[in-house]
Amino acid sequence: MKKAIFGGTFDPIHNGHMNIAYEALYKLKLDKIIFVPSGNPPHKDKRNVTDGRIRYDIVNAAINGEKYFEIDDYEIVRDEASYTYKTLEHFKKIESNTDWYFIVGADSLLEIEKWKNVKGLLKLCNLIVFNRPGYDIQDVKQQKKYIEKKYKTKIMFLNVPLVDISSTNIKKKILKGENIKYLIPNEVFHKILELKLYSRGCGEMVNETEIYQYIRGALKPKRYTHTLGVLETAENLCEIHGCDKYKTRIAALLHDCAKNMSNDELIKITKENNLIEIDEVIEHSPMLLHGFVGAYIAGEKFNITDVDIINSIKYHTTGRPNMSILEKIIYISDGIEPSRKFEGVEDIREVAIKDLDKALLMMYNQTIKYIISKNQLLYPKTIEARNYLLIK
Repeated sequence: MKKAIFGGTFDPIHNGHMNIAYEALYKLKLDKIIFVPSGNPPHKDKRNVTDGRIRYDIVNAAINGEKYFEIDDYEIVRDEASYTYKTLEHFKKIESNTDWYFIVGADSLLEIEKWKNVKGLLKLCNLIVFNRPGYDIQDVKQQKKYIEKKYKTKIMFLNVPLVDISSTNIKKKILKGENIKYLIPNEVFHKILELKLYSRGCGEMVNETEIYQYIRGALKPKRYTHTLGVLETAENLCEIHGCDKYKTRIAALLHDCAKNMSNDELIKITKENNLIEIDEVIEHSPMLLHGFVGAYIAGEKFNITDVDIINSIKYHTTGRPNMSILEKIIYISDGIEPSRKFEGVEDIREVAIKDLDKALLMMYNQTIKYIISKNQLLYPKTIEARNYLLIK
């Protein structure tokens, strides 16, 4: 079995990448190409790189239906810097009998000795190098010969038709409002539009990457993982029950953005901005404020003015009577995302697929039961919300 790893930032993946993958597949008679979006590339400023999960989704969309292409999230789920030799060690370990190849551009070959553990890297794989616009072919071949001799390895040179496309230029074109549809797979084009990537777009739209960067810094790892679980669950429910995908993603990502603030911080922001009256229940449980403060952050930091998004963040913990579909989805998703393990959660997950109101009532019952078991005060809005569902 011959498999090649095609690593890269893919920010975004474009037709040039797809062309290279197919050229390598056919010319070298490979069985599979595995796209591995980089996690934290050591050679790039990660502040300027789109979140790994977004890039993963976009690459996945690009190769969807391609028989010989696969994708792996090995690098993006790791917090430490992504080094190629470690990635190769991982794949070699899980498939020791596979003949592994690694695809790089001419630019990478010219700087390969700056890479971590280049000697070990070249022992783990067969290197495939493709030519790139702007690089002298003779310089590349001379470097190839030098590396082969020094490290006693064999490098395959893939002479593909030059397609002068770069992810950087695609992003520049988006900022200028120029057409990019001819440069990227159709699925990627629609993903970029759907997620409002690489540009703030119009009015209240916000670059999702900025939100990912913010919540990764504001939340503890466990809370960040929870947020991604809520996002996954909310997207599934959105697809089933019919809801704006963009609003769902933004509300899910920001619903807990204030969760890891201290009680003092939550109270301070609430009082300074008159977000809500601090009654006896909130004084007893200040963490109830994190939804209200989160909604405030969404508006102030990300210029989000959409009332449905704001309310979905604001009431995702307390609930309220007469919630919108989006509010229900975020409230329910917060309670049933994959990491939730309480008794009865599977029942609520099944009901949520068929009936949001019934699932919402089950969640209210679960929440009230839990608060009573902890001998804590019940927030009046939660009781009102439950009663509203029972009466209507």
